Amino acid sequence: MIIGLTGSIAVGKTTTAQYFKTLGLYVIDADRIAHELTKLGSPVLHEIVRIFGKDILYYNGQLNRNKLATIIFSDYSMKVKLEKIIHKYVMLRIQNLITYNVHKYKHILLDVPLLFETGLHRLCDCNIVVYTSYNTQIARLKLRNNFNYVQIKQRLLGQWSIKFKIKLSDFIISNIGSKKDLKTNVQKLYRIIDA
Repeated sequence: MIIGLTGSIAVGKTTTAQYFKTLGLYVIDADRIAHELTKLGSPVLHEIVRIFGKDILYYNGQLNRNKLATIIFSDYSMKVKLEKIIHKYVMLRIQNLITYNVHKYKHILLDVPLLFETGLHRLCDCNIVVYTSYNTQIARLKLRNNFNYVQIKQRLLGQWSIKFKIKLSDFIISNIGSKKDLKTNVQKLYRIIDA
């Protein structure tokens, strides 16, 4: 079974994916793939620099992700351009990993922030959204990323609303409580999916 996992920024999706991994699922992490594809000297990074300019690089030629994020979250057209470059490569890598691992594992989990936006949900047998409160998201972004209110608002408005993703999903995992609560919620849902 192929399971899609999504959410919004700072809802605890990565932690949720790790809990699923401890239950034996093979996890494909779209963010990790995107990071690998944009390493120094990669064709993807070259394509990004061609569109955004060399100002998005550190002095050593590596991608300055914070600078790029500031650009794309303040200009929607630039966000679309970046996604057009990256998504085709990420989607191809995900499809290849599914093909290679589908007979090795009972369940494959696609950890994809833009699961519905990219259409990758169509590859999945069921889709899960991780949910937490808006105030929790804000608190986590302040603490984890040291974002100010403008940056937080840009990040949250730059994604589909969590309410819309909930409507599209088959299951919801609540991450309103503690990490222990989240782990329990993952285990409960896994028993349903694995039945």
